[in-house]
Amino acid sequence: MSRTTVTILLALLSLAGFEAKAYKPAGNRIMTTWGENIDPSKVWQEYPRPIMERPDWENLNGLWQYAILEKDVPSPAEYQGDILVPFCAESALSGVGKEVGEKKVIWYKRMFTVPKSWRGRALAGETITINMPADVKLWSPDSPYLYDLEVSISSGGKTVDKVKSYAAMRKISTKKDGNGVVRLQLNNKDLFQYGPLDQGWWPDGLYTAPSYEAMVYDVDKTKEWGFNMIRKHVKIEPALWYTYCDRNGIIVWQDMPSSGSNPTWQPRNYFHGEELQRSPEKRNKWPYDIRP
Repeated sequence: MSRTTVTILLALLSLAGFEAKAYKPAGNRIMTTWGENIDPSKVWQEYPRPIMERPDWENLNGLWQYAILEKDVPSPAEYQGDILVPFCAESALSGVGKEVGEKKVIWYKRMFTVPKSWRGRALAGETITINMPADVKLWSPDSPYLYDLEVSISSGGKTVDKVKSYAAMRKISTKKDGNGVVRLQLNNKDLFQYGPLDQGWWPDGLYTAPSYEAMVYDVDKTKEWGFNMIRKHVKIEPALWYTYCDRNGIIVWQDMPSSGSNPTWQPRNYFHGEELQRSPEKRNKWPYDIRP
């Protein structure tokens, strides 16, 4: 073997060793099995928006540069290290383990290339009405039937945009029984809904599960223990979590996440007070309300 070959091999080994040491979880907190085995180059590889899935996309999870600065600083003069996205800076899995706080902001930086074929592609949202057959299959925890959808837009005989999605036929309502007690119903039938108050908390990722497999394990255990519902408390989960519940027969009660300040107390004004107001962004993403 020539000296040149040996030198190149040593250089490659040195670089490999450097990359292996570049990331490690912060602090000495309790770690899950998934967190202990995390690979920073393969973090959360699943498509993040299954309700509108496109074939062309790029996953930007992984190591980014970060800087935690005072709010009035216009931009970082230099970055302070690497952070593993999508985990928050306070978590162990971020590799940072620092609190940002209300008086500071965190800056992220990463270089990536947008494929030439993507440039200039932007389509306005359109409302599409789909006629369903008369003998539709209803969704329930025992039979979580979903209709898979594929919607495409064509121009001049050429498909210019295409998304995959899904839909379920289900109705959640309330009805008084013979004794005047209000009962929850699914598809016009009484259904006793029971499940845990789930905060979606992880010791190593905090509000973000360490991996898709970890998220799935959590939901599967809930189903295995006999529950048909999860009341999601404190937070909103990634869209993947809701889709997995849809596909596996879990009803979701979504709490309003805390805004960090005390809300206005409006006793018994459940459906007409300020608490019902939703931002245009949230209404576009989740256009449906459940109310009597």
